Amino acid sequence: MFTPFKNARKFDLVAYALILSLGTMEFVLSSHAASFLNDTSYVELAKSVLNRAEYGFNHKPMTQLPPGLPYLLAFLSKFFGFSYLSMVRLMTVFTTMALLISYRVLSSIQDRYVAAAFSLLLGTSPFLFQFSTTMIFADMPYFFASMLLLWLAIKLDVVKQWRLRQYVLWFAWGVILIATVLLKSVAIALLCAFCGWMGASLIYNREAGKRRLRLFCFMVLAGIVAETGWMIWSSKHQFHEWSIPGYQENYVAQLRLKNANEPELGLANWQDVAVRPFHTADDISAAMVGLFIHKEMAPAWYSPGTLVPLILIVLGLVHSFKKTGGGGLIEWYFFSYEAMFLFWPWDFEPRFFLPVSPFAFLYAWRGLSQVWLSLVDRPRLTGLLTLTLSGLGGVSSLLWGRGVLHPKVSWCLLIWGILALAAIPFVWSHPGAARRASGPLAKRLQLFGRSISLRHGFVTGAIAAACVLGLIVQLRIGIENLSPSVARNDYYPDIEAAQWVQTHSEPDSVVMARKDDLVVHYSDRRVVWFPPSRDAQILMDGIHRYGVEYVVVSYGNDTYWRPTAQECFSALKRAYPGAFQPVHEGPRYTVFEVAPELRQAWAGDATPKDSKIRLQGK
Repeated sequence: MFTPFKNARKFDLVAYALILSLGTMEFVLSSHAASFLNDTSYVELAKSVLNRAEYGFNHKPMTQLPPGLPYLLAFLSKFFGFSYLSMVRLMTVFTTMALLISYRVLSSIQDRYVAAAFSLLLGTSPFLFQFSTTMIFADMPYFFASMLLLWLAIKLDVVKQWRLRQYVLWFAWGVILIATVLLKSVAIALLCAFCGWMGASLIYNREAGKRRLRLFCFMVLAGIVAETGWMIWSSKHQFHEWSIPGYQENYVAQLRLKNANEPELGLANWQDVAVRPFHTADDISAAMVGLFIHKEMAPAWYSPGTLVPLILIVLGLVHSFKKTGGGGLIEWYFFSYEAMFLFWPWDFEPRFFLPVSPFAFLYAWRGLSQVWLSLVDRPRLTGLLTLTLSGLGGVSSLLWGRGVLHPKVSWCLLIWGILALAAIPFVWSHPGAARRASGPLAKRLQLFGRSISLRHGFVTGAIAAACVLGLIVQLRIGIENLSPSVARNDYYPDIEAAQWVQTHSEPDSVVMARKDDLVVHYSDRRVVWFPPSRDAQILMDGIHRYGVEYVVVSYGNDTYWRPTAQECFSALKRAYPGAFQPVHEGPRYTVFEVAPELRQAWAGDATPKDSKIRLQGK
């Protein structure tokens, strides 16, 4: 017993050392930009916390982002400073701790070697590196906190004799749960997971269910109260800047939109809600594949690169639910988290997937194991199903993939064809044939003084190669981070426009811009969000109501919202010719000033449609 335990401890230390090395590289190679880039929402909220102002910024309360991270940043800034570099480095620390804890969680429910492979593949992901070393979002702190909660809950669940240490650990777990709920609204999935886990335990194992109910129920209720309190506060302080649904409302209200990124499409009907999971599932699968093979994948429901991993994840998750008798805590959390995003009205982003990415790979691995067992025990059925899937996938690629640049239909057909050819021999094979055919792969090799099968050697080599390639790309990103060119940043046009406004306008001037958080940060002016609407009357009424003097329109970097600010402003200019005049132009932006005579007319309480500018336009 001593030797395996000793070897396991050595392997754990090696895994920790590798993860810490990756984290150290992230810390050292974080973006060294002179000031904040990309997004400053959390930074501005932290400043309001430090100034003991109302929770919000830009003259309005914040009802979309929970206060957990802003308060945490405000507290930590007293020790580490408030610079962009210090804030980004805090994110890399959270990322490293998240990877360490995720390894502990995975190794408690799966083989250590598999857990290390998952953690290192994720740790060497170029997307994770770029996100952690440049962005100040709540995703990485939430990733760490959620993993810590799951790990502590698993440890508390197996405690037999409770002493002072266990009670302190239980109390700390409850405090972390409440803090996590206030970090990111998606923590609702954690609360749902604990409720589902306790409920399933009462059905499948009554004694375990009662124990878990006594152990976790009180703190879960406290977390629900905290989440409810935040939602009540945000609903009472809701600030509607524009008369369009979506962005200004809380997340629950946004679920009723057809597409939150394009509010002009209006509210969703039941058909829109019903098909939403099918569109999002492709994005989720593509995000997983991209994270672990270190190459971005284009989502398409007919693509084998997204459909096959999705099927493997579902197989692995279903098997895990059956094996654990109603599902363990990890199964319920993954199911709750993904179910929430399947009905999410926003465009899916890879960062949404990060907190559960280790579990996605885990279930894909288990799904692959189930396919292998099925090949051994029922090769004909497995071969027929694979052949049918390949045929349907190939036909679908031909019908719906023509003219699509990514993924290319030729690659889809090639992979479906390979799967079909691989499945054909199994249609006429007998049980056990797959195991006999794989016999040569069971040959033992000596690697670093350890005996390892040829099959495991191939897998280890492939994982090591993927990690090395990912590490090379990370180093390239890191070198760019050390001497970043601000002018190459996607949002540099907004930054430069804001700096011009700061030096060429009065302190009480009002600006309208799409990237309002960055323009607020760099202009130190009140900024009205430029909504994605081509309704000129709505836009002009808002400009009149808020006393807007300058409008910032950037080009080429405005893809998150649809239609773009450029399209919206073009519609506004067509409806009100002569109402705006360009006062400054940069490489990818233009600053427009609202005509002084129009502002004077408004000062006399004239409405936009009665103004001289509008009449002359006709």
